[in-house]
Amino acid sequence: MTVREQKYRNQEWNCLEAIIDDFLSLEPEKPRAACFGVAGPIRDNRVRMTNLGWTLDAVRLQDRFTIRQVALINDLVAMALGTLELPSRDLKPINRGQADPAGAIGVLAPGTGLGEAFILRLPAGPLSDSQAVPPSNSRAVPPSNSRAVPLPCGSEGGHVDFAPRDELQIELLRYLRQRKAHVSVEDVCSGRAIPMLYDFLDSHTGAGERLLSFQDPDLDPTAAIVQAARRSLEGREGGSDLAVRALELFWDILAAEAANLTLKVLCWGGIYIGGGMPPRILPFLKPDRFLDRFARGVYRDLLTAVPIHVILNPKTGLLGAASRARALLREKSS
Repeated sequence: MTVREQKYRNQEWNCLEAIIDDFLSLEPEKPRAACFGVAGPIRDNRVRMTNLGWTLDAVRLQDRFTIRQVALINDLVAMALGTLELPSRDLKPINRGQADPAGAIGVLAPGTGLGEAFILRLPAGPLSDSQAVPPSNSRAVPPSNSRAVPLPCGSEGGHVDFAPRDELQIELLRYLRQRKAHVSVEDVCSGRAIPMLYDFLDSHTGAGERLLSFQDPDLDPTAAIVQAARRSLEGREGGSDLAVRALELFWDILAAEAANLTLKVLCWGGIYIGGGMPPRILPFLKPDRFLDRFARGVYRDLLTAVPIHVILNPKTGLLGAASRARALLREKSS
């Protein structure tokens, strides 16, 4: 149960401690446990946030606010934990598939960048080869294990190399290699990548269309492209078919990267797509096209069986952080 919520803009504060001070000033009781989802790699319950220059230390927070247990977790780990809390109404299915209750879960979240995380479900007993990976000639997922223990894991998978899968994407890679030495998946599959995808298609097709010709001055370029694509989809004035193609290319790249994560971690429990961008561009998602780009290669049949959902609840990360805080209390009392 949520007691109180408050939104803060990080740029208006000089440290997390000041935000916590402000939030707790209206609370008669101090929390016994706290968990913070943070954008960045956590080491020894500490993290330095590159974009803000803040250094967070769980022990220091415990002492400063007299909280028994404080944990820092990666924001995508928080989102991954939150998926375990979501009802079906908070999910938009791309592929219903057949989930293995003991299988790993993968989460990808295109926002400003591309976040990735996963949850392993460790069996209580010895792991057999048959549980590790299903036979290649079968569509069946690995056998379920009701005693599986969830183990959330962070990842910086968004920064791996972009691997193009067709001629258009090969041209996209060449286009970007003229501008930077290393092209990551995040460079082509995030909110900030969408204007670049649009510019690439404009250059590649020779359309000569200019974003400023339909851009609302009150919108940033990404929002302007999404708006123009929506207008095109609805047959309204001010639309852009090139904007539609840019969003379709975004979904194509995301589908391939979701498959990569699935194969690396064996996400037979399902793939969840979160972040701020996907719910905004759902009209440009074509499930059959997404699945065609997701299910490929020697494990095509197995990939076809993986459930894939878009997360609709923007508070999924908060749900995951709260679940971790509750777990801290249970661990302390046991």
